Amino acid sequence: MAIEHFVQAGIFSKAIEAAISARKWNRAVQLIANQPPEISRPYYKQIARHYAEIRQLDLAEKYFINAGEFVEAFEMYVRCNKWD
Repeated sequence: MAIEHFVQAGIFSKAIEAAISARKWNRAVQLIANQPPEISRPYYKQIARHYAEIRQLDLAEKYFINAGEFVEAFEMYVRCNKWD
């Protein structure tokens, strides 16, 4: 699998992109967790959008916050009529 080849080569940004492209969300999160914030932030946003689409709002919120996208997390709840 390409993801593991990139990991073995130490090319983590490509490994994360491959995981996201393959829709291996848990693997992408595992890879991102070990990266500095400046690298992980845009990927967290992509992952958050995925979880928002499938209505796993708690995970989406967590990853939006990790991405620094507080407004987008709020807007997600507004779109889902969840403001309690």
